[in-house]
Amino acid sequence: MRPRKPWRPHRPSKSAPFVMRRWVPRRRRCIAWAPRADCSTASMGSACGAGWSPAGAVLPSPAAPTAGAPWRSTRSAWPRSWTKPPCRSSWPTTRPARPDGCDSGSPAWTARSQAIQGLQRRFDALDLALAQTREEPQRHPEQTGLEEDPIQEPWRPRKPCPLASGNCRQRLQVGEVEVLFPFQSVLPPQQQVITKVVNGALQGRHVLIESPTGTGKTMALLCAALAAQRRMALLRGKAPRVIFGTRTHAQIKQVVNEVRRSPYRPWLQVVGGRDQNLCIQPRVLEQARTDDALSSQACRLARRGAERGRNSNVVAADGRVAEADVKCDVWLPLQELSVVAGAHQQMRSEADGSGGMLDMEDLAALGGRLNCCPYFLSRAALANAELVICPYNYLLGEQLAVAMGLDERDIVIIDEGHNLEDYCCEIGSESVTGSTLLEILNRIEEAEIYLQEFRSEGVDFLRLSLVKTTVQAIQRLCSEVMDVGPGSTWNSTLEARPSVMEFLERAGVEQSFVGAVRHFQEVLQGRRGVAGSARMEGLSMQVLKSLRELEGLAAALARCIEAPRQFKIHLEAVGVSARGTVRSSQSQRASQEATVGASDFELSILLVRPEAVFQPLADSAHCVIVASGTLAPVAAFQVALGPAFCNRLLPGVLEAPHVISSSQLGVVFVGSGPSRSLRCTREPMAQSEFLQDLGKLLLLLLKEIPGGVLVFMPSKKGLEDAQHEWRQSLGLQRSLWERLREVKGCVQMETESEALRRHQDAASEGAVLFCVYRGRASEGLSLSDVAVRGVICVGIPLRPLNPAVRLKRSYYDQVKPNGKNGEDWYSQDAHRAVNQALGRAVRHRQDYGAVVLVDERWTCAGSMRAVRYLPKWLRELIGINDGIRGQHLAFHLEKVLQSLRQHFARHAGEPEDFQTSRMVRPRTI
Repeated sequence: MRPRKPWRPHRPSKSAPFVMRRWVPRRRRCIAWAPRADCSTASMGSACGAGWSPAGAVLPSPAAPTAGAPWRSTRSAWPRSWTKPPCRSSWPTTRPARPDGCDSGSPAWTARSQAIQGLQRRFDALDLALAQTREEPQRHPEQTGLEEDPIQEPWRPRKPCPLASGNCRQRLQVGEVEVLFPFQSVLPPQQQVITKVVNGALQGRHVLIESPTGTGKTMALLCAALAAQRRMALLRGKAPRVIFGTRTHAQIKQVVNEVRRSPYRPWLQVVGGRDQNLCIQPRVLEQARTDDALSSQACRLARRGAERGRNSNVVAADGRVAEADVKCDVWLPLQELSVVAGAHQQMRSEADGSGGMLDMEDLAALGGRLNCCPYFLSRAALANAELVICPYNYLLGEQLAVAMGLDERDIVIIDEGHNLEDYCCEIGSESVTGSTLLEILNRIEEAEIYLQEFRSEGVDFLRLSLVKTTVQAIQRLCSEVMDVGPGSTWNSTLEARPSVMEFLERAGVEQSFVGAVRHFQEVLQGRRGVAGSARMEGLSMQVLKSLRELEGLAAALARCIEAPRQFKIHLEAVGVSARGTVRSSQSQRASQEATVGASDFELSILLVRPEAVFQPLADSAHCVIVASGTLAPVAAFQVALGPAFCNRLLPGVLEAPHVISSSQLGVVFVGSGPSRSLRCTREPMAQSEFLQDLGKLLLLLLKEIPGGVLVFMPSKKGLEDAQHEWRQSLGLQRSLWERLREVKGCVQMETESEALRRHQDAASEGAVLFCVYRGRASEGLSLSDVAVRGVICVGIPLRPLNPAVRLKRSYYDQVKPNGKNGEDWYSQDAHRAVNQALGRAVRHRQDYGAVVLVDERWTCAGSMRAVRYLPKWLRELIGINDGIRGQHLAFHLEKVLQSLRQHFARHAGEPEDFQTSRMVRPRTI
């Protein structure tokens, strides 16, 4: 008998480094280790732990019987040791007898081959997804009943996460679920949030929560979700993951710190990009910037260079041939199972004081110590993680979510979700110019000629031909539709001609167009770095750059085909002038400046409803919890997320109260300055006299507010014009800007470098920071106490009437969702930005401050803006009921200034008497 070869690690492909195989005779079955149903990476150590298997170190197999579930052999006669080798020394040295029915070509052989091939493509799919690709995710059946049996859910077997009993200060009982809390007292808003989250998680229903800033919302969300997960794991042996989505990468560290303070110790895994410290090879990122390429493409090329063990010739975009000396040495260690097992064991270790819960900086440091890639190391741990923290745009990018294993029926929390509607519409919309389409077409033809000349294998030339002919048809149709020249526009309608479907049919756009574009990308990425293809190396870099723009357009067109009523197609003539690109929708004077003969067009695929992007997540997740401090008006926000979200919404949207008393926050409305009424719209904000009067009003208000003050302006241009006007000297008088510096000392613009740090350092002596609505200062800024004693909101930030805004207003006028027309949506969007800004005033329950709303539209007779648009917690705090109108909020300027003076004088006394301090309140009727 021929001797058997010993088991050894083997990498089936360059993209699947963790699968174990053994040598077998030709045309015989290949055995791959896979995780058993009861395995857990928590037990990985030097001996790999009982129940651990190499294939489990990567990601759940896409060939599982149910989505997200681990797979193993269905033949119970196979030896149990096949699925749980404890360590390398105990791996079998002889091959067990082959079970019947597993010959090559049999159904069993085919199924297992497909599973292994799926694992091999896993990391390549991830890289392609990170290049902003979008593809329809695997859909799970929607729950049909409130009490559906969770045993039918495709969850992984999980044990209840460990507890840190020393961090538990309070226990809450929500039905049969015990929620541990790290603070002695649980605030009323936190109790309401915990109850909603637990009920939503157990019943598989979506939840909508508005809880003001400073009420401890993040900790309540985390403790409630982890408590519900532990309950499911205790009762059924399996439970969903908890995925916590943040608005930015910077907020991930804050959430990780909150988890460390909690009584729960889940296996926590953060998800970030290579640019967020998860690539520890600086030359890879430098190469991406040099080539103007995505970091994923540079990473793939560096990995291949390391695997080949030698350099290859690279042709830069300028035709220069150079040696490609960028190799990723930290990728190679991940091919050893012992390295992955040891890294995962250290990630669970509590020796570093982090409780085994690492943020991105900790993960990068761990990768540096172990000399292995933290980016792919984090991806390998996602399958068994109990808590995943990532920016929520990772969840909305469909193919990205699938490739990262985030497409299971998980408990998804979207924190700071007030911009969710805008973000969905933004990522679902794409624009491209005619000149860009011509450049893309030229690059495609060059690449096609080269691929045909060298008879490249694995290239589907029919799909490449589809890409070329579709681009040609789109470019030709746009040229025919448009009378190209300044002043021409074309907009689709919902029903009448021209419609979205008419445009798609005339352009010959098929559903397979986006798949053909991605196939082209895969072909070019596969050819990069291959020996002897130096010419293709430089060409593919240029073509891939063009295909990135084309792919976004193709994905948007594919969504158009699926949901044409949620999209608008806008075609506009543009020209080139000395000041840059001029659109026909701009002023007539600007259009006339466009250079004759340099005309072009811009094609925009605009998503006007977020359903097309948000619906896949709402359908596939077990529970989606959208929380923010600013969702008002909540009813409109709920409807905007679409029927997939609303139909499974837990009854009773939570609008939690604030934890402060009415004496801690003063709110005043100012409709006029020292010499004129102030309606802060676009036209008056460009007038010198108006800006001078506004500056004098701000000077009077800043004298009465101690500490730091944030002043929000409607637009960046309005702020720049105001600053320019206030710096002008008026005869012998000093400029308003100099007088502002005398009052507050430190006067800065939000756009200045390190402005936030300098503002916080100088706040105790007085400081003012001028900001813009929807800017960085209003989105996630965490300044409290003396750093922000006052917030002054100037105007109401209505968006500029660009084509996207006009078409969205037109859509609401035609559809009228929830009875709201385009003007209602336009106003709600602006007032939500105001609500987000005024939330900066009070950050915790001992904090105090004042909010000043400056605009005549708040105080004019009959105005119901305060009743309709201010959040519920603020209306209850200052006593605004349904009978209040604008005239009841109007007070003389002297009385407003006196009220501010008294408010802060009382809080400056010792002890602080929160019960007797009173601001100006609305006059009752």
